[in-house]
Amino acid sequence: MSKAEILDLLPKLSTADRFEIFSFLWELEEKDFFSHQEPSEEEKYLLDQAEAEHAANPHSGSSLEEVKVRILSQL
Repeated sequence: MSKAEILDLLPKLSTADRFEIFSFLWELEEKDFFSHQEPSEEEKYLLDQAEAEHAANPHSGSSLEEVKVRILSQL
């Protein structure tokens, strides 16, 4: 069965069946995500860059509480 056929059939399924498929796909994504133990070279570079920026100016960011307030004020 092709991807196009699967996508065509999804709207015809019951909510329960779609939820079961969604749950299965989510589990696959979790397994894939957690199977990668180390960050890629690009991710390492970005992490090192962010760490250097933070070391140069440790007070430039926002606290978690400040971020929460900003997000919640927009809802």
